[in-house]
Amino acid sequence: MKLLLAFGTACAVVAGIAIDSGSNVMASDSAAPPGTPEFYSKRVKDILQNNCLDCHGEKAKGGLRLDSYSGIRLGGDDGAVIVPGDPEGSMLIQAIRRTGDLKMPPKSSLSAAEVSDLEAWVKAGAVGADAVPSTAQMPVTAEAHSAASPSAAGTPSPSASLKTVAAVADPDFFESKVRPIFANNCYECHSDSASGGLRLDSKAALEKGGRDGQVIMPGDPDKSLLIQAIKQTGMLKMPKGGKLRDDEVATLVAWVQEGAPWPAVSTAATTSVTAKSGAITEKQREFWSFQPLKTVTPPHVEDSRYAHWARTPIDRFILAGLHSSGLSPAPEADRHTLIRRVTYDLTGLPPTQQEVDALLSDKSSKAWEKVVDRLLASPRYGERWGRHWLDVARYAEDDVRGLDPKRRGYMPFAGAFRYRDWVIKAFNDDLPYDRFVTMQMAGDKLPFKVESEHNENLTATTYLGAGPWVWDQAEPIQGRADERNERVDAVTRGLLGLTVACARCHNHKYDPIAQKDYYKIVSIFANSSYTEYPVVSKVAVTAYDKKTLEAAKLRADLQDYTIALGKQLAEALSIQTSDYLAAAWSVLGKPKKTVDEVSASKHLDPEVLQRWIDYLGKDHAYPYLDDWKAMLASPDSTEDQAKALADAFQKRVVKVRADSAEVE
Repeated sequence: MKLLLAFGTACAVVAGIAIDSGSNVMASDSAAPPGTPEFYSKRVKDILQNNCLDCHGEKAKGGLRLDSYSGIRLGGDDGAVIVPGDPEGSMLIQAIRRTGDLKMPPKSSLSAAEVSDLEAWVKAGAVGADAVPSTAQMPVTAEAHSAASPSAAGTPSPSASLKTVAAVADPDFFESKVRPIFANNCYECHSDSASGGLRLDSKAALEKGGRDGQVIMPGDPDKSLLIQAIKQTGMLKMPKGGKLRDDEVATLVAWVQEGAPWPAVSTAATTSVTAKSGAITEKQREFWSFQPLKTVTPPHVEDSRYAHWARTPIDRFILAGLHSSGLSPAPEADRHTLIRRVTYDLTGLPPTQQEVDALLSDKSSKAWEKVVDRLLASPRYGERWGRHWLDVARYAEDDVRGLDPKRRGYMPFAGAFRYRDWVIKAFNDDLPYDRFVTMQMAGDKLPFKVESEHNENLTATTYLGAGPWVWDQAEPIQGRADERNERVDAVTRGLLGLTVACARCHNHKYDPIAQKDYYKIVSIFANSSYTEYPVVSKVAVTAYDKKTLEAAKLRADLQDYTIALGKQLAEALSIQTSDYLAAAWSVLGKPKKTVDEVSASKHLDPEVLQRWIDYLGKDHAYPYLDDWKAMLASPDSTEDQAKALADAFQKRVVKVRADSAEVE
């Protein structure tokens, strides 16, 4: 298992694969006109790559990507960034000119030549690397569509075009702009439930329409019932109880105007054969995680210049992939870079200076192999790579019962660390993967020779045991069903790459799993229960149980003694109520004496007196102390008045205690 995880990493590190496409060609080397694909490839891409991709590459800041032609044409959260043929109306040009509120790049300016080249490119039609886009691929604006319709007049201004969506014909437009609107606002009623006979989750269903007929007229938003409904200009107003944002309405209008293009392949819109019939086709049985391991012959190195580069069979696969994409490996990294890469990869830690120096000074042919072997033998290897499996096993040390918000039966998993340590040890010991899985699924059923082996087998089953056990948090039948569902989900996600738990209530919509298969798997876990096993000898367990019972008895005796003593103390203090209440007047009333002064003069316990004072300072829901508090608040109160009210209150206390004793 260790070799399976580490070998590819080590080989990739050795190669120092930093891809160089060889496409960074400066415009000064090319005389291609701005309206040609060559100009885009050799000049525009170079400017954008050097100045914009830190924010507008994979990060897609503001929803905008500038690392592909389709990304440029698609625009960002604020709509289109270029209007082909119109630099003045293009947000991108306004930003790089830095003449308005938006100034890009944020920390520096493009050179005058770069700005000029981008202006010329947009003015020439913003042609991409392939061919000049067709009319259907040009940026489309809701304002432009309105102007083109018989019911509208006027021409949209360049600034208006910046507020709308671009590249409607691009499949990414539908998936990133249109489908989210349907999913967030329409699917609740117009997917499986098909309210009004209408579904909006597939192209065929959309074209079919509902009980009222077609809902879209491709190319004509004004005659499309869908657009009328979301604009809420007629009797039908959708979505129910809400309203789409203006930009969402504009997106759907633009989409319908361009023919309502729906990607030809859309996995989110189609369901499998299994979903409809419960049957599984031979094609579905070819699902990747069902396939057995097989030997694959590494591809031949076609280019002899790289024969020395492919040092291992894995390298040959990597090289073939690079060449198929028109790429070549970068030069091999130096030893200092290599040891940092491999040490971080295999242990998650940087190399020490001594380790770096050792590699740099080792001139033997096996210097690199020795570094990799040392790292694979390090305990840090298991700690680094075991973490990935712990994520699969949803490892946690908190409440294994699901962190019930009401804290009913809260029970942190105190022994979770044993499973964590077992996983780390399994990686470091290079435990075969089949044994690794078997121990976690059925470790309690495996034979063993010594007790320590049995303990390891039991610890491994924490993969299943660490899931939630709901007990009293649900009806027993529901609770058991929820527990088994979680086990099915954890096992099939972790080991099969399948979301089998989705088939709990119906056949799986996409994966080859019928509902009956779900319950077949559930039946396996129906025979599983939560059990805690000791990790010490039976003698130690017996001694521990004996001491636990003794401690429990002592705690019970102590509680009984404390309760009895408390009653005796309460009885004794109840007949001193008047003394403490009158003494409290001396502290809280006109005398304003200290607790120590009063308790000493009246021979009272200062701690009890302080508790009386704290108690009297609080608000009380009952009226029995109202007269005493009124007297205390009066500037004319006297000690005799305090004593009289204190005596009256004591009589009430003594009577209540007598009544309580009679009830008991």
